[in-house]
Amino acid sequence: MYDIKWIRENPDVFDRGLQRRGLPPVSEKLLDMDKKYRQFQTSYQELQARRNEVSKKIGEAKRQGMPVEDLTAEVADIKAKMAEIEATDASLEEEIRTILISLPNTPADDSP
Repeated sequence: MYDIKWIRENPDVFDRGLQRRGLPPVSEKLLDMDKKYRQFQTSYQELQARRNEVSKKIGEAKRQGMPVEDLTAEVADIKAKMAEIEATDASLEEEIRTILISLPNTPADDSP
């Protein structure tokens, strides 16, 4: 199976190898999918950081005897968004993996 990092660094070499096998180039499609996947990962991490920040505020508010309903609602909203991203992220990751697994190895440069 190909390493997506290698494809990111060598899309032309990857596509040339596939063309030598008689296959259409797929690096552009894979790299677009990979870009979306990495964007989902970044969004997920940002939501995690925000959730942690709000959770700390909830603890502080409880110690001070302040209401926490708004903060609790925000955490619930963040968790729902995280679940959405996680589901989309997992399906995109599986789609990328399926494409990579289905591709044959490219021939060496010196093979006819």
